[in-house]
Amino acid sequence: MSESNVPRFDLPQTAVLNEAIVLYGLTALAHELDSPSAPASGAPKAAQGALPVAARPFYRFGGSVTDGEGVTQKATLGGKGAGLAELAHRGAPVPPGFTLPTDTCRKYLLTGVLPADDTLREGIAHIEAATGRKFGINLFVSVRSGAPDSMPGMMDTILNLGLNDDTVGVLADETGNIAFAHEAHARFLRSYVEIVRGVKKEKVAAMGGTALRNRVPADVWGQLQAAVEAVFRSWNSERAKAYRAHEGISDTVGTAVTVQAMVFGNMGEGSGTGVLFTRNPATGEPGIVGEYLANAQGEDVVAGVRTPAPLTSMADAPWYGALIETVTALELHFRDMQDVEFTVERGTLYLLQTRNAKRSARAMARIAVDLLREGVIDRATAAARIDARRLETLTRPTIDPEVL
Repeated sequence: MSESNVPRFDLPQTAVLNEAIVLYGLTALAHELDSPSAPASGAPKAAQGALPVAARPFYRFGGSVTDGEGVTQKATLGGKGAGLAELAHRGAPVPPGFTLPTDTCRKYLLTGVLPADDTLREGIAHIEAATGRKFGINLFVSVRSGAPDSMPGMMDTILNLGLNDDTVGVLADETGNIAFAHEAHARFLRSYVEIVRGVKKEKVAAMGGTALRNRVPADVWGQLQAAVEAVFRSWNSERAKAYRAHEGISDTVGTAVTVQAMVFGNMGEGSGTGVLFTRNPATGEPGIVGEYLANAQGEDVVAGVRTPAPLTSMADAPWYGALIETVTALELHFRDMQDVEFTVERGTLYLLQTRNAKRSARAMARIAVDLLREGVIDRATAAARIDARRLETLTRPTIDPEVL
């Protein structure tokens, strides 16, 4: 079968069987070529072969130093850490940080041993040098999970770490925005009490400021150590275990943890946060789609407490052109549709994550064939991206989206 003979189809349309024909044809081609990239049958993701032992206790990124290689170290750095290292190597606007590798999590889960205090202090020193800020005074960080296989929303994240009754005043003075500083502090207290202390969200919502402060250490190093431990623990949360069981992901690999300088999308006018896909994840149609929420942090988009605007509504913003140019280049670099999270702080654009995007079965078909036709991937790669378990869904009756 030549590439010119791959059936062409247009979406949206009701004749989805054409997509299945294309996919079956590509899958058969992969078997014919005995492609090593074809998916192994029945094997859990990330469980094939020995688990990697990291060469370093932590991996810096951003500023003038990036230790990790990028996506080739996904098993060590996790998807988030590997993506950030790759972005940093490409000169993308990434807040500096460091990643604790997956074997640190595995060690903790087996023995209860956390990263050495010196490890965290050396990692923070890198962020301090890159930002010109001091932890415990005016440097604030996020602590995020990042498994080798994407597990969106399944593990925990803590933002605004480093705030206490003293540093909140520094943040207010530096930004000239007292309301913003106290809101950031309140967000941190609530998330810390819920995630680190394990208090139910409903109870946290009913707690007053004094009660919350009494559950959070003022010492920023104590905050950091406890937050790292909480993210490691979230690998074994019930929702994370259920997700891995559904997706065929091994329970043994653990998660990396990324500690990164905070950038604030909720700093008032000219700030905001957003997420985009370089193609439509529902249909696979070409073209960037996304949402943007002004004066907000990323958790506001996920929580759904406010309605984001289409990303195109920001087309006149000074950072918009650079964002589109950057993510378009990222898709070509990774040779797949990208899911990108970004924040704008007072008009300055920062990328917080890029990863190969989740997609519907319909989009899986469209993107595999389109990237093949565009010359971005070859036939064997297109075939390897076909999940045979999802093909059956393409033959089911569907509602025409035009009538909804």
